[in-house]
Amino acid sequence: MKACWAIAALCLCACEYVERPRRGLPEHFEARTLAGQTIDRETLKGNPWAVVLWVPDCGPCQRELPAVEALHTKWTEKGVRFLALSLEPDSQEVEEKARELNLSMEVAIAKSEVLGPFGVNQVPSMAFLRSDGIINAVGTGFKDTAWIERRLGELEPKPSLNASK
Repeated sequence: MKACWAIAALCLCACEYVERPRRGLPEHFEARTLAGQTIDRETLKGNPWAVVLWVPDCGPCQRELPAVEALHTKWTEKGVRFLALSLEPDSQEVEEKARELNLSMEVAIAKSEVLGPFGVNQVPSMAFLRSDGIINAVGTGFKDTAWIERRLGELEPKPSLNASK
């Protein structure tokens, strides 16, 4: 009986939940970078994006963001853009925490409702957008580097069949 429970626990732990909404963001989506630039639905088209939804005083966010930052350099070279999108409206608090976490990825503050449009209900959460602006996958709660890399890998452009000709 103990063996059955152990196998069941192993199977449950090996499974990962990934929501695949396959929809775009609403027209009213808006955020402002710490440098004052507007990010809207149209800004998030043309490249795949990894968007981290966070707040400065969130412990799991503070553990996850450095891991995402480590992936930032590697995946930016592959054409994926990164955005740390804070739900905290106090730009000074966001800027201080971004500096403390040594974030070099784009940091912005949400200026519209974002949890619902991204299809999540907590922070940290991550959304992975295709280059056409469609949300390919989202995940809520703390995610490890391997999980994030699997989602990023789904965004990579596939090599053209005609590329070798």
